Amino acid sequence: MYCAEPAPAQGSAQEKAAHRLVETGIPTLALSGSLMGGKASSLFANFWALSRGFRKDFERHEKQSFVTRYGYRAVFVPEGATAEAVVVGYGAKTDREERRESPEARQSREAPGLHPLFILNHLLPTSLIMHKKDLEAELPPYREVPVAIEIAEEDTTAKEMLEEHRHITSTLTHRISVDRYTKLAGALWGAMSTLPSYLDRCTDDLPPFLLQYPDRAGGDIVAEGKLFPAAWLTPKERWMIDRVRTCLAEGRRVLIFLLNTKSGLPARYLRLLREHLAEQAVFLDVAKVKAADREDWLNAKVIEPGRRILITHPKAVQTGLNNLVAFSRGIWMQGLDFDARVVRQANGRLHRIGQTQDVTIDVPYYPRTVQQAAMDLVARKLTVSEQVDALSLEGALETAGAGDGSCEANQAALGMGEALYDAWLAA
Repeated sequence: MYCAEPAPAQGSAQEKAAHRLVETGIPTLALSGSLMGGKASSLFANFWALSRGFRKDFERHEKQSFVTRYGYRAVFVPEGATAEAVVVGYGAKTDREERRESPEARQSREAPGLHPLFILNHLLPTSLIMHKKDLEAELPPYREVPVAIEIAEEDTTAKEMLEEHRHITSTLTHRISVDRYTKLAGALWGAMSTLPSYLDRCTDDLPPFLLQYPDRAGGDIVAEGKLFPAAWLTPKERWMIDRVRTCLAEGRRVLIFLLNTKSGLPARYLRLLREHLAEQAVFLDVAKVKAADREDWLNAKVIEPGRRILITHPKAVQTGLNNLVAFSRGIWMQGLDFDARVVRQANGRLHRIGQTQDVTIDVPYYPRTVQQAAMDLVARKLTVSEQVDALSLEGALETAGAGDGSCEANQAALGMGEALYDAWLAA
């Protein structure tokens, strides 16, 4: 496949480089470890660059038209309202009716999912699908494990932490509800998507935890989470220390993923692991180590010296690294990244050719909190992404609303902050 016209300049550096390569007219075989990010729009740039048939159907500026045809969108309809279009006018001499979308219904952001016709019309004619299990080299077992962190009745500080979580959640969701039909509608979705991290950022050796409007909306603070003494270990941190201790005793190296690496959290974890396990963990800071240098950096700072614990952001290791097969245990301490491709690619650094040990990925979370709601929503996006890569027409139909999973898929249709808001209210 090759492209005779300039490809759209969007996406990652690797994606742009691939597009420039096919522009030369040289026959090109493009390889991808994860084809789709959970939403149809994530497919547009690559297929426009690589497929003549795709360019016959869509111009380079018609991404939204593509999403309309092959993707899904969510419609928010308040309880008791209707999503039916409203007749607002009639023809003077004919039966023509002029219709307008119900003012009570509001189209939201793009939903996860892909219409099965895309697979038939564009994916199958241009692509060959291979999975790790298709390779001759047999890989060791792999599993992903959600871990519910329950709070003991006698753990009064942890119970106070959960109560504070409920308080700031209630405060934020109330303000979102008040803003719903004002000029501030949607301004707090970013704060809502940040909310799950409070339970991992609630100690006073970290910056204040603030839920606030963005600067463009005034920057007012809606809620400030209470901070607990730095010497106190949260229940999830206690679980982490026990889990890492077990892994090290089994001869495993452990990769810890953090989503808020600029919050002081990495320094806290380095201290906890040193104090409780006498381990000198290593933090890979993306701001200090360029992507092109990371494999060499890991060899020099982690693997060759025999360091057994690595802490980093998942985006730091999602692509371009082959030496992380030295690790066989992964822990998403703050829950999964909201981007399905980041999750799959980061986990794939551990489970790939060269891995000799079975791989386990743990995702600890506090049940009955916004953390659980976020994990459920990301899990649905992951399911969609994997179904497309696996060419599961049954799964794609289910995601489209033609199976038992339609309600869940539609719920995941909203932006993460908005989806968390709705999921929390529905719980």
